[in-house]
Amino acid sequence: MDKKAEWIKQFKLSDKKFKRSLKRIKRSTVRRQLLERLLIPKTVKIKIQRTSALRRLGYSAHASSDTRRKALDKAVKQYGERSVLGMLQAQVVFRKRTDPELSEVFSDDRNYIAGTYKGKRKVGFPSGFSKKLAKKVFG
Repeated sequence: MDKKAEWIKQFKLSDKKFKRSLKRIKRSTVRRQLLERLLIPKTVKIKIQRTSALRRLGYSAHASSDTRRKALDKAVKQYGERSVLGMLQAQVVFRKRTDPELSEVFSDDRNYIAGTYKGKRKVGFPSGFSKKLAKKVFG
């Protein structure tokens, strides 16, 4: 159910009265907190399901690109393309402010996996991209 609809249902309001009631709610602390909880989107937390899964297969962000790609090929065979993309994307997000250079390494590896694989099948670098993603990567 829509958050606005939940809120309207809880306070037994019609759609017309909804805007007027927002002014009253701003005055009431309890109702304002309820409004914030229902209407303001929450931050998304990234759940780590397999800790150090890539490292166990020989992946290190500080290694050469050939070594990293061999390890990523093993990871795709074991976990699948989407799972490995998720792992790399999580690392990109975690490091984008604290270590941008390392984030770029993870981003390049993510793009390599996205362009090289479809599922667990290797198809060659540019043909793995969807048209939409290819525009983002190649401009």
